Amino acid sequence: MALSSAFLEQLLYEDESPSLDFKQEQYPFEKASDDQKSELLKDILAFVNAWRHSDAYILVGVKEVRGARSTVIGVSEHLDDAKLQQFVTSKTNRPAQFAYYEHTLDGEEVGILFIPLQQRPIYLKAKYGKLKKETVYIRRGSSTAIASPDEVSRIGSSAQPTPALTPTLDLQFYDRTRGQMLGNRVELPTVNIELPKQCEIPEYGVHYQTSLFSIPGFDANKNYYREYARYLQVAKHVAQVELAIENKSSVTALDVRIEAHVFVQGHDWTILDASEIPSKPGSSWLTNIIVPGLNPDIEVERLSDKYLITSLLGKIQPKATAHTFKGLFLGARAEEEIEIRARVFADNLTAPLVFALVAHIRPERKSIALEELLVLADRDVDR
Repeated sequence: MALSSAFLEQLLYEDESPSLDFKQEQYPFEKASDDQKSELLKDILAFVNAWRHSDAYILVGVKEVRGARSTVIGVSEHLDDAKLQQFVTSKTNRPAQFAYYEHTLDGEEVGILFIPLQQRPIYLKAKYGKLKKETVYIRRGSSTAIASPDEVSRIGSSAQPTPALTPTLDLQFYDRTRGQMLGNRVELPTVNIELPKQCEIPEYGVHYQTSLFSIPGFDANKNYYREYARYLQVAKHVAQVELAIENKSSVTALDVRIEAHVFVQGHDWTILDASEIPSKPGSSWLTNIIVPGLNPDIEVERLSDKYLITSLLGKIQPKATAHTFKGLFLGARAEEEIEIRARVFADNLTAPLVFALVAHIRPERKSIALEELLVLADRDVDR
């Protein structure tokens, strides 16, 4: 299972509950006493046995801030998942299903204990540390308690979680202007422009004007021509496309999110989100003030061997379609097929759905001489 930064960001805004807990410090484990390790064991068992309808998470290295975004503090070391699995399994009446993951948030390392819905109750076969033998620990609200005999009986009678109704979801490319789903393959024409070198492009206001659309004044943005060249090159090199998820079922899809990978080995691709696309420059410094934009609803992160694409779409009603608004921008130096390997998660999906999307990039090559560039820039002045 992979956890996206967008999903974890949402958890930071939630309060502690039977499916969520925050721990400022890492659990003592290596070279820790039985009493110290029993605290970790108790938390895992409590979440396993909790009355809940969704997966549970313990975020380690995070300080809870109720009613606002919790604070990421980070941890200096991580738990070894294999050793942790062996430790818990050796103590319980049946194996508990859980996993420990490492993730980076706000530039800090955090630990994540993931505890899915599973058969219960699970308890200790023998006393360990501060924990009692054959006692069912349970998470209630934001605290841990011992289940009553009646509660243990009810837990046992519902040992196998009742399967929730699951939505049927479909991920496709999307044309927002026409409101149409485009399927899992799109053709994207682009233009790779060869421009004069930056040192050859004059300052705006110094070069003789090639048109009468604008007359530079005292407020001229001297770098306008160079900024326009950069804007033109990036804007033409990539094509914009949206992603959409259609809920084909009669069940509401909860907390829907996309996580996709594009592997780049052996390819020269460009994949950007809206925050990386330069704005069209202004010819006056008075109109060239950069206003920070909103966060993109698709985020692209370049890793060592791949691009990571994430998007949080939230709740999708039955028979409805949710789509992105700020787009994914794709480009290539030569004709290429970009394969996007995507997974769709939702709180009421038992497992992520897997999709393969293909974008066929068909770039045209074009060379623009200096005089033509200046004409284009002059015609586009402050439009």
